Parts: sequence; structure tokens; C-alpha cells
Amino acid sequence: MEIPRQISVYQPLTERDGIRLIHFFRFGTQLHGRLEEVVLSKKPIYHALSYVWHWRPQAEGGGGGGTKTIYLNGREVEVTANLAGFIDTITQIWTPVPAFWVDAMCINQKDNAEKSSQVRMMGEIYQRATRIITWLGKHDEGSRTCIKKMWKWHALALQFKARYPSWDLMKDAYPEWLREVGVIDGDGCLVDRDIWLYFAAVFKDRQWWHRVWTVQEFIADVDKLFLCGDSSFTHHCLYDALFIAKLVMGFGELGMGNPEDERLLTDGTRLAMAAENLRNEFYGDPHFRLILYEVLDRCRPRSSTDPRDKVFAVLGLVKPILRAQALLSIDYNLSASEVFTNTAEYMLTTSGRLTWLGGVFPPSSGTNTPCPSWAPDWSNTETIMTLPCNVKYIPGVTPNRVSKHTPSSVFFSTHLFLLAQKTISSYLA
Repeated sequence: MEIPRQISVYQPLTERDGIRLIHFFRFGTQLHGRLEEVVLSKKPIYHALSYVWHWRPQAEGGGGGGTKTIYLNGREVEVTANLAGFIDTITQIWTPVPAFWVDAMCINQKDNAEKSSQVRMMGEIYQRATRIITWLGKHDEGSRTCIKKMWKWHALALQFKARYPSWDLMKDAYPEWLREVGVIDGDGCLVDRDIWLYFAAVFKDRQWWHRVWTVQEFIADVDKLFLCGDSSFTHHCLYDALFIAKLVMGFGELGMGNPEDERLLTDGTRLAMAAENLRNEFYGDPHFRLILYEVLDRCRPRSSTDPRDKVFAVLGLVKPILRAQALLSIDYNLSASEVFTNTAEYMLTTSGRLTWLGGVFPPSSGTNTPCPSWAPDWSNTETIMTLPCNVKYIPGVTPNRVSKHTPSSVFFSTHLFLLAQKTISSYLA
């Protein structure tokens, strides 16, 4: 993540796995930070901050927009107002303030070599943190009410799971239980129809839920605390609140299905649910493994300031094949077009599939980065596809035979796959 122009206060890191931590404090109204270098392999104790530049869209006034001055190692630097809002809040509500890792301040953003190296370590940095603090921005009308409601739903979910410990029992019991605890009425409608308005105050316009970098931070298997102004909730509270929301709206296989309630659900809440589903898959199945195209496609609706980060931000969720790992090296000296082309080449040479061609958009669809016609431009956040989602190469199969078991699948013959591979490889040569 980039930050606005700043005075350099950085000394080169001396260790291969060295990182900087920052200690926040204040003198009156002045906000200060002090940097120190630590070695990640020596297991330093720190919190990692997850946040975004502006907690609301710029088009709507950009909550936390602009910059503010703080003092870093005694020198004035500019940080985003949203980050300054976090520092201001944390230095008032926590005493003492623990050491933090904050990407925008702990990485020399002017040094592309250091930035590339440190971004490669980000997954490990978050995984090794004592706790991940997610800053959603300052509170506003409705956010405190929402968080109180989330804690109430968390308590209800604990009661429900204790009473019905298996999914099979839940499936039959949850409609009556929701009525019993006063969440829905006899007609299956929400008793408190304003709940989604409260949820909107935390989820709808808060950009943290919409950004691509926050996915790896959200699914990290680390204790988490979400801060919204001076109100807070844990990941367990969030998980259970979303669990109740899914029961109410009929998400998943239980299905109660109140269309009017579902329409009121905000995009931010949907993205939170999608990220939670991904987290459950990631840690729930020891054999689960994401392929690159799948995670790129899942994260396509999310945004990033730097288009290259649409790829770089998800690499920590997949395990690149060693022989092609150089193609996916995080390198901020590359252009966005080069990153997207390298990504397509990686998927071509390692997957044995043409699935990723489904991410290619027609020129008229408003793509932003000049790419070869066969290389998906991942900066485009549209979710339409020009090919079925399960296109694969199967040796010896007749071209374009549609599987009767998987109607959305298109299978390519050896000839067609090799032709596509040859055509793209000739371009790369």
C-alpha cells in the first residue's frame, strides 16, 4: 500500500528477514511514532494493523480523506487522515500502546527493492503477529448500534450452537429458534427491519471490506480485533453475527429465503460473508488448495489503488509452482501490463487449463491496462465472463464437447490446447 509523499526517515534494513515496528505515543495533541528494526524469525511481539487509505469512498466525501502530519523518529511526515485517526484513537484508549507493524510506515515506500521484498513477506508478517487490529474508521450514526446488535447476535449464536451442536439438528430447528429469540416474527420477517441499516453503517461504505489487500489479512489464522472508532468487536463476534444473518436470509443450504430481507443486505456484508467462506475453506480442509485463477476471480470485485496489487495481494493465498515462481515474483519495477502478462503466462505454463481465459474481457468492456488480448486485466472489477468458468484441457477429448455432468464446462482437445499454447508462447518469444 502506498502513502503520500513523505520525508525519508529510513535506514536500510540490516537482516534478510528484518522488518520495522513502530511505537506510537503522543505529546498533548501531537502524534508520534518511533521505528525499530526487529528480526521476524526471532518472533518479536507486535500487533499488525489492517486498514485502508480512506474508510469511505472518495466520491462520497472520502471519510478519513486527505493527509495529516505526525512525527516519525522526530521528523514531520504526512500520513493519510484515516491512519492518523487510528493513531489518535489508539493512543487514547490503550495504555501502553503495543508495538505495531503498519505497512505504510514500516516500509520505505520510495525504495522499490525494499517494498517488493517486504510485500513478499506480508503474509508471514500477519501470520506471526500477536493480534491483527482492523481499523474500519471513525464511528458514525448507526455503527455503535450495529456493533451492540452484533454482540447480541454473537451471544444468541453461542446459545443456538450449544443447543444444536450438529448442522443436521440446526437445519430443522433454526426457524422456530429464530422466532423464539425474537429475531423473526411468525411470518418469517425480521422483527427489527432496521438491522440492515445498522449493518450498513459498519459494512456498506467502509472501504476495508472492498479492498483486495484485506483478504489475506482477514483469513490469517490470528486473533483479530475490529475497531470502529472507540467501539470494537472480535472475529468470533463477526462470524456469529454473519451466521445469524445467513440464517435469517436463507444463505447456504439451510435456506429460509426472505427476498425482501436479502435485497436489503449490503455489498460490504456480502463481501464479508464471501471472505469468511474463503477463510473456512482455507482452514477447514487440510487438503484445500486455491489455484491462482480461482483466487483472482474471487477477488475480482475488490479494488486496489495500484493495479499491480490485484495480483500481488493474493499471491500469499496460493503456492506458486517452483519452476515458474520467477514469473510471479512481486516486483514493483514491473508495469501493470507486465504483471498481468506474466500472470497469464504462469497460468498457461503450469495449470494445464485454459480456465483463466474466462477472465479476458472484450475491448469494449472498459479495461484500464493495455494487455495482450489473451491476458486478463485484473484491475477491471467487473464479474462477467467470456468463457464458462470450468474450461479445462483433457487429452484426447473431442473439441468443444460439453459434459452432460457439468453443463457449464467446455473441454478442449489436445490440438486446441496446444494451438492456444503455441499462439501465446510465440507472442512471449
